[in-house]
Amino acid sequence: MNREIFRKYLQTHLPLKADELIISFDKLLEALWEENSKVNLISRKTPKEEYWTRHFLDSLLPISITDLSNKKILDFGTGGGLPGIPLNLVFPNSEIHLLDSTHKKINAVKNIIKTLDLPSCFTIVGQVF
Repeated sequence: MNREIFRKYLQTHLPLKADELIISFDKLLEALWEENSKVNLISRKTPKEEYWTRHFLDSLLPISITDLSNKKILDFGTGGGLPGIPLNLVFPNSEIHLLDSTHKKINAVKNIIKTLDLPSCFTIVGQVF
């Protein structure tokens, strides 16, 4: 059900890329689920099926009002790579920087980036005061 809601959103806003993106988001779901079992990136109480609407759809809501192609984007406090990684899947020509203060979270996000082969997605460990 939630996957279908997400698919319809993609078909509405990115009709030419929707099928390709669903495959990428399937891979993201598995990678995020795996890393989250090792490091608490996002709530472990969230059922896997809810990732589609609670995390992926939420991450992509801005695409209905703005084009983020060819932009440099900072995902401040990325946690599990959200919304940065979903945005990079949709806008691979944008440079996405994922910032978090927790080394173990950034290491987990690096694993997800490597699994998904996202060459324009970068990580930063740092604290903001």
